[in-house]
Amino acid sequence: MSLRQLASSASRLSLSRRRSCSGNVIDNNRVVVQRKFSSPPTSSSSTSGRKAMTAEEVDAALEKANESMKAYYQYPVEKVIAAKKARFNNRHRGKDFYLQLGLGVSLVCSFLATPFIGRKIAYDEEFKQKYIPSWYDYTLEKPKSAWTRAELQEHLVKLRTELHERAI
Repeated sequence: MSLRQLASSASRLSLSRRRSCSGNVIDNNRVVVQRKFSSPPTSSSSTSGRKAMTAEEVDAALEKANESMKAYYQYPVEKVIAAKKARFNNRHRGKDFYLQLGLGVSLVCSFLATPFIGRKIAYDEEFKQKYIPSWYDYTLEKPKSAWTRAELQEHLVKLRTELHERAI
């Protein structure tokens, strides 16, 4: 936050601030100590030694203060971004990264495609004969039924009548 922003926000104090009985300003769980003087400044003594600054002079003073305070910034943004870019380039720009990335993507794609290909192999004979070699095909042929549908129906009717006769 620049000094210009601080100066403008300090001039507009919100109504939500409260003063405690000790003279501290409490704002959003943050306590700011208010300095007390032995005697409050009078209006004549505060303006007698200084003259009021114009808006341009205030802007110039704030710019000068900003420039002088840049040495005290803990982390200049440009240096942090450059360090993160360098770290990313060192970590992710080698051949190993792309090899691992390609391997991971191919495994994920094959994992996602497996159920669809398996269903196609199970239900499509033409696809199975075309793409699956005979030495890899472990499917079992369905045995022919001993009875036809009509014979099975006759057998079930006889069984039902016998069970009915026994029950009576």
